[in-house]
Amino acid sequence: MEKNEKGIEVKSRFGNCVIPAEDVILFPEGIIGSQDKTQFALLTIDEETPFLVLQSLQDENVCFLLTNPLLFMNDYSFELSDKDCNLLQANDKNDIIFLTILTIPEGYPEASHLFLLAPMIINMNKRRAIQIVNPKYEGDKATFLLNLKAEDSKATSKETDAISAE
Repeated sequence: MEKNEKGIEVKSRFGNCVIPAEDVILFPEGIIGSQDKTQFALLTIDEETPFLVLQSLQDENVCFLLTNPLLFMNDYSFELSDKDCNLLQANDKNDIIFLTILTIPEGYPEASHLFLLAPMIINMNKRRAIQIVNPKYEGDKATFLLNLKAEDSKATSKETDAISAE
């Protein structure tokens, strides 16, 4: 992560950009499987897609393709504990967004799925986030098959690679 007078340079497999320092999202406890990765940028791929990239500022190889699961299913829910709310510094639920990891296997968009078990919860006002384990979606409910058609999918080959390289 390099800082300059314009902000923080973000290096990603999607290209490089500069974000204002105040746009860094802090995961105080890291993310599942990478507790040492605590600073991220939320990047827009294209205004036309519902996909975002959560890019680690500490390791350019760690990024996740995210989307709002409610765009694809209408009954997704989760609960936050008091500890979660404290970590998020959340006083107003309107400041919170939640996103799930989207996996699009390269060359097989029909096998795309949302990973519902571990959503990213982000307080956009405070720029703090957590990843929780959602017990409502354990076992066979952990993923949701999207069944995107190759000709209908707006996913690019770059988006299909947006899976953590760890």
